[in-house]
Order: sequence, then C-alpha cells, then structure tokens
Amino acid sequence: MNPLLIKSFKASAAIGAYLIAKASGDKTVATAAGSTDKLVGITREMATDSGGMADLTLAGAAELILGGTVGFGDRLTSDANGKGIVVASVNGTVVNTIAIALADGVANDRIPVLLAPGLQSKPAS
Repeated sequence: MNPLLIKSFKASAAIGAYLIAKASGDKTVATAAGSTDKLVGITREMATDSGGMADLTLAGAAELILGGTVGFGDRLTSDANGKGIVVASVNGTVVNTIAIALADGVANDRIPVLLAPGLQSKPAS
C-alpha cells in the first residue's frame, strides 16, 4: 500500500492492526464501535497497547479487515469491532464513512481500501 499520510496518536485503549480508529478524547484514539463514531483513520500493521502510540493512515490507500461481505466500490464504515462494513443508512440518521473498498471480500478478509472520509444521511420518512 502507498499511504499518503500517516500520523501517530496516543491510544486510549488497546487497538488492533488493520482496524478503523475513532477519536476518543483529546488527541487520543480507540477502536471504532459503529458508524456514528468520529472515524479518523485505519490502523497500520501493528497492534497498540493502551497508552501506546498507534500509527493511522489518514489519507491514501490502506488495508482493512472486514466485518461482513463487501463489493469493490462499496462505501465502508465501522462495525462494533472496528472492522469495515458496507454503509447502511437508516431513516433520519447520519452515518460516518471512512473508505471505499478496492476489492471484494467477506468477513475477516483483509482488503485494500481508499480512505474517503465523509457523511451519508437519509432523510426521515
């Protein structure tokens, strides 16, 4: 992978490799736990203990472990364990997206992704 921007952040809790990270306090990160978290990046190849420094890819290409089936080109967000899943909007909610899948995959596969943070909303009906 050829990431464009990698930055280190203090981990407020242990965080695994190739997972989605969220902002968890003042300049700290933790494993994301869902699509409404403030998703900031994807961890690199090394897990980090609580209090350690976690390297996150913030822009460019990364690898991500999946939490379900995804297809090439799908927009991804986080499941409850920081794994990538397809974005599913619910009426009246806003979800955070973090990446676009660059390959097909199923749960626990590690695939290449392009970081593309954003929001997706679906009006209440």
